[in-house]
Amino acid sequence: MKHLFILVCILGIVAYLDSPISMSGHRIDYETLVPAMAEVAGEEEEITSIPTFEMQLIKKEVIDGHVVETYQEFEVLKDKNGEIISSTPTEKLEYLRYFISKP
Repeated sequence: MKHLFILVCILGIVAYLDSPISMSGHRIDYETLVPAMAEVAGEEEEITSIPTFEMQLIKKEVIDGHVVETYQEFEVLKDKNGEIISSTPTEKLEYLRYFISKP
C-alpha cells in the first residue's frame, strides 16, 4: 500500500510539472505563437544553397598486398537546381583497405 501511495504521488508531480500551468503560473496562449512561426517559415524560403557532405576518392595505393583507398569528406553547396556552387574539403578522412588476391 505504501508503494502505491508513493507511485501516485510521483505521477501527480510529473503530471503537474509537465503541464503548461506549472511553467509560468498562467496558461499559455498557443494561438499567439502561430504568427511568429509563420514569419520563421517565410525566412526559410530565402535559402539559396543547400549544404551536403560527400565522400570523394582522393588517393588509391597498393601497400603490402592490399589496396588502400583514401576518401575525404567535402562540404558541397548546391543551388535550387542542383548545380554545385562550391566544394570545400573538411578534415575528415576515411580509409578502405582490401586484399589483392593472387590467381
